[in-house]
This record gives sequence, C-alpha cells and structure tokens, in this order.
Amino acid sequence: MTAKILVVEDNHALRSDMIEMLHLEGFEVAGAENGVVGLRVAREFRPDLVVCDIMMPELDGYGVLEGVRADPNLKTIPFIFLTAKSDRTDIRRGMGLGADDYLTKPFENEELLAAIKARLTARFTIEEMTEVKLTQLRDSITTALPHELRTPLNTIIGFSDMLMMEAPQITPEQVLEWASHIN
Repeated sequence: MTAKILVVEDNHALRSDMIEMLHLEGFEVAGAENGVVGLRVAREFRPDLVVCDIMMPELDGYGVLEGVRADPNLKTIPFIFLTAKSDRTDIRRGMGLGADDYLTKPFENEELLAAIKARLTARFTIEEMTEVKLTQLRDSITTALPHELRTPLNTIIGFSDMLMMEAPQITPEQVLEWASHIN
C-alpha cells in the first residue's frame, strides 16, 4: 500500500517541490495552499501523514492541527510542522497541540524524508499491533461465547424437558417453579 501524504504550504514553489520529491519517493501526495483548504483536503483525501506550514493565510498551521485532532476520522494521523518559526515557544506550542514532529526551514530533503518515514513506521506498527489485539479479542470471544451461551441453554433445555415429560404428574406450583428457572 502506498502511503498518502498531505502537504499544506502556502508557498507555491516550495509546495510543488515537496510534492514532486515525495512523489518520486513513491508516496501518493496531495497539496493545499492554506489551512482551510488543507482541512477540506484532509477530510476528502484521508492521508496517512500531514506535513504543514504554520504561517499561512485564512487558517494557520496551529488551526489545521487543532482541526485534524478534533476530527474523529483524522485525529490519529501523524502531523509534522515544517515552518520558519524556530523559536522555542513556537516549537513547544506545536508539540503541545499534538504535533508529532517539528522541522524548521530551511530543511534538507533527507531530514524531511527521515521524519516522514519514522512517523509512518510508528503509525503502521501501531495499526498492526491493534489489528493483532483485535484478532486475539475476536478469537477469545468466539471461544468463550459458546460456553457462556451453553450453560444457560442447558438449564432451559433441562427444565423444559422435565416439564414436557412429567406434565401429567406435576402440580401447578411445580410448573410455576420450573418455568421461573427457565425464565
């Protein structure tokens, strides 16, 4: 499966260069020129990872990250800030909002690729582990459920058999008692 990446960057030339580079690396890539478009594209494209600038018109990168984290269908997507904002407080703010990584411009392609690959590897590992746990849970339920159903069914069958076989000889009080056991 080809990983899908969304690049949200208002600088057209930089966005185009990143999209081309990521395409050449084998990723399926979509781009957005600002945060508003980025959120819309994220909801439609359903990327495996988002690379996002912070300083953009209409909706900044912090707003994009908050929108992604607020959407149940997107909130687990790894999110990498790629920005010229290199102040420690900016980095802390981005990480505090839930960014998975924070790279500053100018950047090297290898640095961006390493961050992307690390975040995708972590995401896919978590998804695989989750699937294994779900499979184990399904197997456990499938094994336990027949036993849990069989126990009450044996009681129901036993008392109903007794009612049918001994109907002519039992008292109404006994019928009522056995019916309550069945119930």
